[in-house]
Formats: sequence, C-alpha cells, structure tokens
Amino acid sequence: MLGLNDEGLVAGECKFTSSPVGEDELADLERTTDGVRWSGEPTDASTRYVLLSRSGFTGDLQSTSSRRSDVSLFGLGDILGATGAG
Repeated sequence: MLGLNDEGLVAGECKFTSSPVGEDELADLERTTDGVRWSGEPTDASTRYVLLSRSGFTGDLQSTSSRRSDVSLFGLGDILGATGAG
C-alpha cells in the first residue's frame, strides 16, 4: 500500500505468513518504493515504512525499527486492538 501525507510517502506491506517478517521484507519494500514519485510530493519528502505481520517480526527487524524513526511494525495484536476485535 502507498499513500502520501504532508511529510512524504507512506509505504506499507501486510504479511499473512506463518513465519516472522524479517529484514529482507523491509529491504524489498525499500527497493519497491525507491523510484516512486508523486506529483505534489514535497521536495524534501521522506518515506515512512510500515510493516504489518500476522506472525510477528525477527529480532533483527525489531532492532532496526527501534533505531530508525522511519520504520513502524504492527503485529496481529496491534491490528486487532485497533479494530476493537482483540
């Protein structure tokens, strides 16, 4: 999924797999969005990466997310809690 806000591009991906999402999925998302340019996008725009996962995230990806303000991770509990279903 892609979106545009006042700060720039928001790129996300949802994984419904039995394995935790890892660094390779973040790298794929970064590569996929690298060439995306929207008209009206601010010249100093930044990209925010959002990953949603049914089965959680690897320790490496969690560490990356804690170091980088442009990466957000949401697990199944976060998603269900936000919808009131959890």
